[in-house]
Amino acid sequence: MHPLVRQKYKDAELDIPQNEIANSNNEEVFLAKVKIAKKPVTHKIIKVVRVRVKGKESVYYHETLRSKDFLNNHIDHTRVVGKYEDPQFITYVDPKTNQPRPVEVQELETVYEFPWTPNIIDQWLSQEDFELDEGCGYIVKDGGKVYGGYTYEQFCTESYDDLVTLGKFGTKEKGNARKTKKPSE
Repeated sequence: MHPLVRQKYKDAELDIPQNEIANSNNEEVFLAKVKIAKKPVTHKIIKVVRVRVKGKESVYYHETLRSKDFLNNHIDHTRVVGKYEDPQFITYVDPKTNQPRPVEVQELETVYEFPWTPNIIDQWLSQEDFELDEGCGYIVKDGGKVYGGYTYEQFCTESYDDLVTLGKFGTKEKGNARKTKKPSE
């Protein structure tokens, strides 16, 4: 669970949803094993996703944390970095204190932490113990549609619109991928 979300639930004095507790516990167990073993952790980026919301391009990634436990067994944990769901609470006035008090989650607002820049993947990889999985997927989300199959170079150099068009039609030109002759030609 993202630290800001954990704090928000704590400040609201509301219980954290069970699925979030399970995900957080898995990561905490992984990190505890690493701490005991005193082994390095490799951050292997397995998927990178570009999105555009309200005209603003953002990016986030999925990574697998890899290490070894104190018995030298391989251990790993997969997580999403750069995107989280921020709870928006319904608030009522507490009749006892006459103060506003959050009582339940009304909706979750998706927050993207990294604005898109063409060199952002290189910035991530320049950090110690970060590497790109050889099968890393490069994904573009356009509303409810998801497009993939891009190369690293395409993903980093093409515009968002060109990637969407390429995903839809297999070419950067809008319309049919194949051009046919008109009957009069």
